[in-house]
Amino acid sequence: MAGQALPPALAGNFFDVDVPRPVLDRVLSGELDLSSALLRGRIRVGGDTGLAARLVNVFNPPPVYPPSLPTPNTYVGLSDHPLDRKAINLTNVFDLFGAPPRTAACVQRVDLYERRGNSFVFRARGYDVYHNRRMEMDHTYVTDDEMDYTEMTWRIDFLQAGAYRVRLATGDRVPDSVTPMVVGDIADPQLEVTFEEHPDHYLLRTSALCLKVYREDFRTEVLDTAGHKVTEVGGRQKTLFSTVLDSFPTGLIHDDETGLDFAVENFTLAPGEAVYGFGERFSTLNKRGQTVGLWAIDGLGNTSGRTYKNIPFFMSTAGYGVFVNHVLPMTFFVGSRSYVHNLLMAEGDSLDYYFFYGPSLKKIASDYTDLTGKSPVPPKWSFGLWVSRISYDSQEEVIEAARRLRAERYPADVINVDTNWFKGEWQCDYRFGPRFPDPAGMFRQLREKRFRVCLWQWPYVCEHLDIFEEAQEKDVLAEGGNFD
Repeated sequence: MAGQALPPALAGNFFDVDVPRPVLDRVLSGELDLSSALLRGRIRVGGDTGLAARLVNVFNPPPVYPPSLPTPNTYVGLSDHPLDRKAINLTNVFDLFGAPPRTAACVQRVDLYERRGNSFVFRARGYDVYHNRRMEMDHTYVTDDEMDYTEMTWRIDFLQAGAYRVRLATGDRVPDSVTPMVVGDIADPQLEVTFEEHPDHYLLRTSALCLKVYREDFRTEVLDTAGHKVTEVGGRQKTLFSTVLDSFPTGLIHDDETGLDFAVENFTLAPGEAVYGFGERFSTLNKRGQTVGLWAIDGLGNTSGRTYKNIPFFMSTAGYGVFVNHVLPMTFFVGSRSYVHNLLMAEGDSLDYYFFYGPSLKKIASDYTDLTGKSPVPPKWSFGLWVSRISYDSQEEVIEAARRLRAERYPADVINVDTNWFKGEWQCDYRFGPRFPDPAGMFRQLREKRFRVCLWQWPYVCEHLDIFEEAQEKDVLAEGGNFD
């Protein structure tokens, strides 16, 4: 290296690129800026394979943005998700070599460890896709024996001919991940799964599905009995450029700044494919093109993604559905970061989900509810139109609203009396205030007009209310939450 000592900043954090030796000598001497050097292939620096990522920052530091300004939105999919904070500026390819504030262990290689009945346990290698990328015009991750990797376990449990469970964790086992959301044992004791090992892939086959698991450049192709691809799961992003991370391979990511871990998984999206689900949402029925955050929060209206009833389940017109067995916050980028991927980011240090093949949506929903429980059918009137506002201020106002609805022939079945039926607005003491002097009479008049009534309630008790002391004496108050 022309007698140049390796700068301290180059220790560790190697990036697999190649600068020709004469060019590298000119760079280290200061004669040539690295941004004009051609990067391709490999070199050996200081006895180690690869060129340190920090080399770029030594000679060509990335731009520093004022604290008041965010990093430019350099790709369409950039969001407020924790893994998007301090996003890399894609307008300067050399910024990509800087160490990001997070590390990853994304699966790029698997080998079968053992079979237990219809369960298949694989030893997996998880590589840091933030660093192990090759600067060539093809999208590959460096996975040779000289690169560091995380030892992981990837497990598939076949439950039915068209249903299986996937789990991923670091170490030599996956957690049981017992959650209250799974209530049914849907495993078919008569299920037969055939297994084939090939040089570059494994085949796991039932009477309904075939999984083609690639050992290198890991991904799983889900095929129907005719050999048609239903979807592809967990592979690298469908682009020639290894520099972008709009989608992540199957794996785990740790964010250094927040201390949070995230499990990531992706499902390819075909042209014209629609995606439905995720529980209560106020957007269009087809969620493709949307970013869907799942975490119970006060909706504060019906014009945003904030909802009360989030369900980590979706169905695709490609003929499959997925239920994610996690209770922590998660985000689905349904073709909103990468247009050809449905990307899951679930908070936590392991991945656990169930895959259901229909191909009909009706069968997918039936199999899913066999696992999580089937809801009782509510009364017929509850399927009608509900009328509500924040809020009816008096009993007379409720009766007048009901009268007008019938007189003007608006279809309506339920009147919801919102936050003002107490003595103090929003202060839920489960007692009618003076503005509602005759609730029994109000209910009778509404029933005569063929209305049902719903009363708004909120499960908190203000300390100054009469029922607080009674609730405290009976030890029915839970501490914590948003109102401490």
